[in-house]
Amino acid sequence: MRQPHRGGIDSPYKLVHSPADTELLADAYLAPVNVAPGKDEGELKLVEQTTAKRSLEISSTEAPLLLENFFYSSNRTLNR
Repeated sequence: MRQPHRGGIDSPYKLVHSPADTELLADAYLAPVNVAPGKDEGELKLVEQTTAKRSLEISSTEAPLLLENFFYSSNRTLNR
């Protein structure tokens, strides 16, 4: 399967779980798809992710909601 990817080879977006033998081309991923005998289609899920950074001032009007969402999220990291 050929799947376009974001931003080219040096993009901050990366595949979360790259299937074995996946190739990174200049503008797309080329990934093998397993198709069961006697079937004419298969399924493959490709997920890209990137790190998102956000800064805010404590005096900002949106700060209380953003801080609450951060502290109650299950997958947070704090960079200092």
